[in-house]
Amino acid sequence: LGTDILRETRPELHAWVTSTSWSKMDAANVKEMHGNIYTAKVNGIIPWACMQRPAKWVGGDPNPGTAFRVSEDGSYEVQRGYYYCKQVARAGQPGMAVVRTFAMDSKVAVIGFARNSTKHPDAFIVLNLGDERKVAVKVLGGACDSFEVFRTTDEKDRYEPVGRAMLENGVIVYDAPAQSATTFFAP
Repeated sequence: LGTDILRETRPELHAWVTSTSWSKMDAANVKEMHGNIYTAKVNGIIPWACMQRPAKWVGGDPNPGTAFRVSEDGSYEVQRGYYYCKQVARAGQPGMAVVRTFAMDSKVAVIGFARNSTKHPDAFIVLNLGDERKVAVKVLGGACDSFEVFRTTDEKDRYEPVGRAMLENGVIVYDAPAQSATTFFAP
């Protein structure tokens, strides 16, 4: 509500979150981003501590989720949270518009971005917080009939290309794996 009130008189104002948690670096973390975008209406999400070197935390790391973990020998490991964050960070680029989305299933959320006169492609993310399920996504206002698809899951997929999805009568029917985030990019 506060963001709405401020933007009524100052639409150029931006709001962002600068300390969002990585949580358990899973699909639920993308649901937090969904809440920041659609409920808090932020223009940007800046996650907390994207790179961590655990030995340097005094008293232990209070928020162990991260994108990259660096060891004392200089080696590093890309964590699962990076790939979930990448789903949203690649789809939503500067200058794009957030589009209205809607889901009839409490275990599914959709985040959508429109090109908005940028060079970036229209894109949307289907988030499945439950068991594997078939999801029908109705796409309105787009100018294409196919989308390039990338998926991240808790189990194995790490922002993997999984082919193309075709619109049929304005709908994409997608078998969403359990605990997954899948991004659909227009050409």
